[in-house]
Amino acid sequence: MTAEDLAHWCNALFEGEVLHRESMDEMLQFVDIGFGPRKRGYGLGVELFMKRMSSGERAIGHSGANIGTSVYMVHLPEHHFTVVVMINSFNHECSAAITKDLIANVLKELNVIGIIPYFDFFPLGFVIIGASLTLLVIIFFKLRKLKANKKCGKVHS
Repeated sequence: MTAEDLAHWCNALFEGEVLHRESMDEMLQFVDIGFGPRKRGYGLGVELFMKRMSSGERAIGHSGANIGTSVYMVHLPEHHFTVVVMINSFNHECSAAITKDLIANVLKELNVIGIIPYFDFFPLGFVIIGASLTLLVIIFFKLRKLKANKKCGKVHS
């Protein structure tokens, strides 16, 4: 099969032209796999890709590699387009990079890339922001206390 054939198949599948709605809903019941920034989902033969693969947009499909080949098949349902990359190499990082760049270029053409496209705020983002703000508040009060102690002539370590 060619990349074009696979793109047509993927688009037809995820646009609802192949399976009944009930079957699609069952197929897209994702179970979380991975942790932290590598967290993603897996359904019945379909992957929910990490946000950084698709510039922060929801992306489903599948990827795989074997001796001499690597393939990504990615569909963005909210934007109704599919990207397929096939390379004649067992370099899965290369096919992932090409796929990611193609998706970003299409999203730029559609004017839908956000300010922070690759960052998934929940839950890890909120934890990082909360910890950063807490650290800034602690530093602020320590500096304020140090300044007040200097004024009074009480410098302590």
